[in-house]
Amino acid sequence: GAGAAAAGGTANPTTAWDAAGVTLSPANLPAGGGDVVATVYTRESRAVVSRVVFAASGPGGSVSKTAASCGATDMTRHTRRCWRATLAIPANADGGESTYAIRATSPHVAGSATASIPIGAPLQNGLIAFASRRDGNDEIYVMNADGSGLTRLTNNSGDDSHPDRTPDGRKIAFASTRDGGNQEIYVMNADGSGVERLTNHSALDADPSWSPDGRRIAFTSRRDGNEEIYAINADGSGLTRLTNNRANDSRPSWSPDGRRIAFSSNRDGTFEIYVVNADGSGLSRLTNRSAWDWSASWSPDGRRIVFYSEDSRGRDGNDAEIYVINADGSGLSRLTNNSVRDELPNWSPDGRRITFTSLRDGNANIYVMDADGLNAARLTSHSAKDEYSSWGAAQQPSFQLEITAPSTATAGQSFDITARVHAVGGGGDNGGVSVSFPSLIGGSESSGNYTSSNADIQALSTSGWDDVSMYKSGDTIWDSSGRTFPAVHLLAEASDDSWSSSSDRTLRLRVTPKSAGDFTIRIRGWICNGGLCERSPESGARDQQGHAATVKTVTVSAASPP
Repeated sequence: GAGAAAAGGTANPTTAWDAAGVTLSPANLPAGGGDVVATVYTRESRAVVSRVVFAASGPGGSVSKTAASCGATDMTRHTRRCWRATLAIPANADGGESTYAIRATSPHVAGSATASIPIGAPLQNGLIAFASRRDGNDEIYVMNADGSGLTRLTNNSGDDSHPDRTPDGRKIAFASTRDGGNQEIYVMNADGSGVERLTNHSALDADPSWSPDGRRIAFTSRRDGNEEIYAINADGSGLTRLTNNRANDSRPSWSPDGRRIAFSSNRDGTFEIYVVNADGSGLSRLTNRSAWDWSASWSPDGRRIVFYSEDSRGRDGNDAEIYVINADGSGLSRLTNNSVRDELPNWSPDGRRITFTSLRDGNANIYVMDADGLNAARLTSHSAKDEYSSWGAAQQPSFQLEITAPSTATAGQSFDITARVHAVGGGGDNGGVSVSFPSLIGGSESSGNYTSSNADIQALSTSGWDDVSMYKSGDTIWDSSGRTFPAVHLLAEASDDSWSSSSDRTLRLRVTPKSAGDFTIRIRGWICNGGLCERSPESGARDQQGHAATVKTVTVSAASPP
């Protein structure tokens, strides 16, 4: 998958690239390019790696940067050292899709570690987070893109509001009063677990907005007496003030390329939309009208900003309507037009739709419309207020595959194979593990067992699976869901419809070889979420965590004569 790939080989036994290869954050960039954080690890046993260089090459040109050390860990037999650099990836000249290859090299390590990052590829829409008072106070909920699958993520006596999902959908930042007093910034996993408090101040901290690489959060704070824009690392360190004036600056929104932040400010009288560089420099004003312009949200390609214009003094005399404008301040266009409030817009990850809050049916509920303002539809229907929608991308799933199998066996004596698949990150909605046996000669399947002329296979206990089956059909193997696999002689498969990152899936088989020789076993895993899948390939590559599709060869010796 993009973001991690195989590390190159090494002829030096004292240094090597770690098996995880290069990891990238974010895992993709808009057509306008942007900053990507590249990380790689080296392994040192009797020599020290002191220099690593990252280079990126693609249709827009090449860039390179010397990495900085980001720490080292002493392992049992070696030191694992971290290297990291931020690469400025150029924009696609034609605004279309492309891929950049990223390579880490070092004069102290043979070969290279590599990864690739897609530029301009559309994301798939995932869950929508929003705040609701349907339980008496503000809590965070998520739902599917069509309004189904409503799930409550937070549950406490304080108010949890202003959710913002990371671009990859794995984390949610939000503002909460759960620890008493004013709002503070918190972060939790996409399923509501792992809540962490990031800020702790007597003044209000609210309106969090993730950077596209998931490493920083911009937010509004009153800690200096008025509202200003701050940024903080995702672990709560590195607090930085980005704006500084006597007026109020609020509701930041980080651009998809990571280089700019849009926000609302009344520094020139009424609230207007401004843009500033991510370090606080380069301020520019985008709107200039008598209306109050609020709550900017960048399109995924970074070319447009949607916002709402408020107050009957405003642009069209209505209470609040939604507008879109180009990122340079040109091309203002109105998207909604009715006599009630339409507010708090948020762009879908694929750039084709916009969620917003509207009172058009009497109560504040979440709606969705096309990016041109057409085909508005209501997603929530409750007498309490639903607001602050945040649409995350479908989570790219990832997994770790662990195999237990002997290297030798004796004909006539059974041995067990265990395959454990561990979901990483947010989990998935379907996953599995398959074990195939190219060495089998002939035979037939019955009730989950397989008998051939050179071995018998028995499916033993499983953990966490819906289904365990064996299939044999000439040169093509498939499962009941229609997935097909390359030509193998036998496939044992397990699949599950609901897979969280807190649970593993294990498949155990018993093999009884009947004759001497090399017995080959090929093990693969996969996990899918919202149509996105990560799979172990048949051979020659690795999954996102650097774990190769595993081929085991058991050397079977002849049984000793009686």
